[in-house]
Order: sequence, then C-alpha cells, then structure tokens
Amino acid sequence: MSKNLQLYEFWCNKISLTNSAEFKSTSIDVLIDKLKETTGLKFDQYQRQFIEKRISFRMKNLKIDLYQDYIEYIRKNPIEVDLFLDKFTINYTYFFRNLSVFENFEKFIKFYVKSNKKEVLKIWSAPCATGDEPYTLAMILDNLKKTNTNFPDFKIFDSDIDTNALKIADEGIYGEYAVHEMPKHYLNAYFSKEINELGPKFTLSNDIKNKVEFIQEDIIREHKTKNVYDVIFCRNFFIYINHHARENLL
Repeated sequence: MSKNLQLYEFWCNKISLTNSAEFKSTSIDVLIDKLKETTGLKFDQYQRQFIEKRISFRMKNLKIDLYQDYIEYIRKNPIEVDLFLDKFTINYTYFFRNLSVFENFEKFIKFYVKSNKKEVLKIWSAPCATGDEPYTLAMILDNLKKTNTNFPDFKIFDSDIDTNALKIADEGIYGEYAVHEMPKHYLNAYFSKEINELGPKFTLSNDIKNKVEFIQEDIIREHKTKNVYDVIFCRNFFIYINHHARENLL
C-alpha cells in the first residue's frame, strides 16, 4: 500500500471518528432538549455530569444504547417522562439521617421559641423525597410540645418534584431500613408495626402526618407558597445544581 493511500485511509478514519463523536454529542443535546421540553425541568441549572449520569442510568435500565432511540421511546411511551423523573431525583433517605443534625435542631428550636414568641412554627423541607426528613422534624417538635405546655404549634411544608416519592410520603408506610437509625422511643411512640411476607412495615401515626403538607414542585423554578419560615432544611441538594442555580435558590 502506498504512503498516500495509507495517509488517505488514516484521515478518513479520523474524520469518521470525529463525526461519530459529534453525532453522539449532538444526540445527547437533542435528548436533553426533549426531556427539558416534556418534563419542564430546568436542566441548564443542574450539573451536566449529573444529568448525563441519570440519563445513562435510565437508558441502561431500558437496554437502550442510542440517544435517538431513547427519544423515540419517549415519544411512543409518554409515561416514561414520569419514570425518568422518578429516577432523576436521588431519593436516598431515612428517618433521623445524620442524627447529630437533628440533635442540633432540637437544641436550636428550644432556644428559638424562648427568644421568639410564636403561635405557629413554620418549617420548610426541600427536597423532601419520601418524607423521612419532614416527619422526623414533626416527631421532634411533637415530642417537645408534649413535654412543654408553652411550646407553640407547628406546621411543616415539604417540596419535591417526584410524584412517586410524594405518594410514599403521603401514605406514611415504611420498611425496616427507613427506621433503622430511629431512636426507639420515637419508633414506639409514633409508629405501628405490622409483619407481612415481605418483612416488617411501619405505619406513621395520623397525628404526625396531619402536621405535614407536601407540595409537588421543582424548587429551582419556584416555591408555590408565600410562607415566611422559621427554619429551612435543604440538605444534599446543592451538589447536583450549578453555581447560578444555587445563588437563585438561596
């Protein structure tokens, strides 16, 4: 083979690879635009790497290799939009996660109510996933109210974009892992236990559930209430959004 022919083949292969890479890049941009259009999510405010990982996770689950095939799948299966949102959010949570956070919250709120005369404490948990965090706060506050006659009433508002997570939160029924770090006196006071073929299930009391209001929303875009809050919990979320979105949210 002549050197000119070898050189020609080298450049043909290089151009082919370049075009393939460009096509792949363009395809994921088109896919992101499609998801942005159908979900209403402001993808440009999330970290690009995080978005690509969540897309890759969902495509692997569906055994889809090409971005354009996933776009076509979404067109033929509109329910995939909800399923994608369900997997897009990170719903890793459990009651009293990072116990020291809640111990410090309890210390703070005792001091706060002495210094601020309130009829009703208002707290916002965002995002709240399956409700483990806001219900934890509600149990702490209810326990304080039972032991202190001057403790104010309270209401907790909770936001999440994931409708499936909010459905679990609204039902208030949890598996064994969700309560694995909960102090025993809270578990005994606020949950009823039932054993079935899948293992133990723990049902939260209606008294605590009634103290919590869930709101389906994308907190990057807006918050649907005009409340002024005494405390806002926003944990393990900022790492997924870019600097501009963080500033806007703050």
